[in-house]
Amino acid sequence: MPRLGMKYHKTTEVERTRILEARANGQCPYAIGKAHGIPRSTITSILKRDTAKYERRGGHRQAKITHEIKAYLEERIEAKADCTLRELKDEIHVFFNVDVTEQAIGNALDGMSYTVKELRPMSVTVNNDVNKNKRFEYAQKIMGLQGNGHRTYWMDE
Repeated sequence: MPRLGMKYHKTTEVERTRILEARANGQCPYAIGKAHGIPRSTITSILKRDTAKYERRGGHRQAKITHEIKAYLEERIEAKADCTLRELKDEIHVFFNVDVTEQAIGNALDGMSYTVKELRPMSVTVNNDVNKNKRFEYAQKIMGLQGNGHRTYWMDE
């Protein structure tokens, strides 16, 4: 049955089956399109795919990183914050039998407001009493100068 007007209409599985059967019977794409009221470009596209089943194109796909995997990532990072994305990837493959990329794990962690940064060990001497006194004296000196009207300029190199 021919379609009227230029309104977009998805071809149904029945129409696709008819198109494939007509081609198997030797009809050309132009004649098939004319008989069914379907554009020739759609006919050739259906014939190229050679299947009556409609396949989704584009749109949202099912995510590999599920809520269970996100919960595992959160527990794992809370337990050991210095683990790498590669370690997390390997553990997800072992425990959940899911292959994900390191980038996907990083994106999931970003969505959970986690950042993966390199940890730097804090020196023991940073907060000892001598250095605390030095910082205190420096702050007193700066505040005293500012209180006497001196301007302070900070230069970032």
